[in-house]
Amino acid sequence: MIAILIFAGRSTRFWPLSEKSLFPIFGSSLLEMQVKKLQKAGCDEMMLVGGKHNIREAKKLFPTLAAVEQKDLSLGMRGALLSALPRCKKESVLIVSANDVIDASAYAMLKARAKGMTEGGLILARKVRHYFPGGYLSVKGKRIAGIVEKPGEGNEPSSLVTIVAHVHCD
Repeated sequence: MIAILIFAGRSTRFWPLSEKSLFPIFGSSLLEMQVKKLQKAGCDEMMLVGGKHNIREAKKLFPTLAAVEQKDLSLGMRGALLSALPRCKKESVLIVSANDVIDASAYAMLKARAKGMTEGGLILARKVRHYFPGGYLSVKGKRIAGIVEKPGEGNEPSSLVTIVAHVHCD
């Protein structure tokens, strides 16, 4: 399984500070923290997906990791995956955002649950009590039917908000 770490966004809401994925917090950037957590969870193979504005800096931090530049940032996460997936062997992928800070045990759990799966996938989510402007899971029975991005308060299809820690099996 390869972990695809996406951080190509422009961080416009982080203004006036610089790029949020590479901004130092207590001596380490979010990107560095995520790489360490993924390593701790047993993810040996990783690919970085950044934009023109931040990929060089990431390559300096992690010269041994594969890196891909997302050309069209307007495509968001979809664009990051369209940039990365052609470079992946036919294998399962763990898609992670540099901005979602979660414990390494969550990545390890996803990896363990995905072991042996040959189709489908897994999505880590959090149950919320109040509106959060994120991606809400649309659920039918025990299956995820879709993700509704920032539906607006009162329009949520469920109380489950996706965390960008998704496994897609080969």
